[in-house]
Amino acid sequence: TGKSTLLRALAGLAPRSLRTWGLARYAGAALGAAGWPALAQQRAAVLLESTLENIARALPDREALTRLEQRERAARLLQALGLPGLVEALDVPAVDLPRAVQRQLLLATSCATGPAVVLADEPM
Repeated sequence: TGKSTLLRALAGLAPRSLRTWGLARYAGAALGAAGWPALAQQRAAVLLESTLENIARALPDREALTRLEQRERAARLLQALGLPGLVEALDVPAVDLPRAVQRQLLLATSCATGPAVVLADEPM
């Protein structure tokens, strides 16, 4: 259907053989410009420890937060993303989660860094 191609083009990752034109911008910056995007690829991801630990590792200010604050921040993020089931699984080892839920965890982990835009190819 072309959605993968479109997302790659928006991220500046389209193959050179793909004919593109125009410029996609977000908040005044061209998408695909230096520093864009931070990529989370399903096959390259490693799920470590608990669901909470995976999200907490991505928090920019993790070192300044207590364990309770990390848990609260992770729970708020998961609620905001519409993933309340993962809130209940914060202490579950990530490798024990079903594959579909692991993908949701990877997305939540990517969102924990506070990105301006997330381009996701698979529906949640």
